[in-house]
Amino acid sequence: MSVDRELEEYIGWLLRSSQKCLHDHTIDLLLDAVLDQINDVERDYTIELDNMRILVPSTYALNVWANILHIYCFDDYMLEEATGTDADVVIDAGAFIGLATLKFASHYPNAHIVAVEPNPYIVDYLRLNIEMNKLGNRVVIESAALASKSGQGVLFVPKDSPVNASLYKEYAVKYGDGDVLMVNVRLKTLDDIVRDYRLNRVDVLKLDIEGEEANVVEHAVNSGVLRRMGVRMIIVEAHREDDSSRIAGLLRGEGYSCKLRWLSGTEQWIVTCMR
Repeated sequence: MSVDRELEEYIGWLLRSSQKCLHDHTIDLLLDAVLDQINDVERDYTIELDNMRILVPSTYALNVWANILHIYCFDDYMLEEATGTDADVVIDAGAFIGLATLKFASHYPNAHIVAVEPNPYIVDYLRLNIEMNKLGNRVVIESAALASKSGQGVLFVPKDSPVNASLYKEYAVKYGDGDVLMVNVRLKTLDDIVRDYRLNRVDVLKLDIEGEEANVVEHAVNSGVLRRMGVRMIIVEAHREDDSSRIAGLLRGEGYSCKLRWLSGTEQWIVTCMR
């Protein structure tokens, strides 16, 4: 695969943005992984962040590198500003390979985490990253899609970009050049997660669920689970501007104070709400 101008510029942005945040060795490994991705070479790399070891598959290298910058370097989730380190229960919905899960585990040293990830092409890396950091006693994996209803559903997985797997075919097609796999998955609501894991409280809820975020928030508000669980921080990665406004409006109605941040160069917004 040749590197076109747009991709070259994007890699340049990744490199520049990493300079003051990541160690040179980590940057070199991520660049090697990206070059493997460009050349269709499947290989795993191990990097270190926040005293955590992270297994990075070259297949997802560009997405992983960008997520590392947003979570570990730009602090898009505003963890330092918002909550200190006193959280007991975190739900990470849309856990991908575990980048946010590991960040939560590092930032909240006493927290137990439910990592929710429906994509079967990704969940094995999530499991390996949890095992590699000996977090099996603090992190459980829920192999389901967090949704606004319970039952069975179909996950549409773009062949070219499986990280963008979605419950919405039009969303997946947008990122997969029309070539999309269909996978049967379980659907669980936030109430289901709370019941199944016998949670008495949830301190932090993070949602990055590829287009279903606003529906999940609306269902959680209507069911009262946010109030019952005393959720005090909600982090949502919204994939449309209308959704970000809808999410903020719903949560402000529940007494949350919300900040919206557009992720430059993307079609995504981070909505961070605290109560």
